[in-house]
Amino acid sequence: MKKIFKDFGVHFCAASILLGISLLFNNYDVADEEQLSLLVVMMCGALISIGGYNYLKNRKGIVIIIVGVVVLGIALFTLSF
Repeated sequence: MKKIFKDFGVHFCAASILLGISLLFNNYDVADEEQLSLLVVMMCGALISIGGYNYLKNRKGIVIIIVGVVVLGIALFTLSF
């Protein structure tokens, strides 16, 4: 289970970085707003995954999981998809 959380965390981080770089090189457009929303959701997924890995490893990742879930909840209700 730790390996799954670690792998998902790494993949979410890599996807977030690539999407962020692609947004830096594009001009602002309506489609970019959806990509920004997706970027926030992927960052929250990375927080939750890495927090889950740390929680299973030494029980100190619960704060990271809570922050990821709270930010994800705010993002789902306020951002446009």
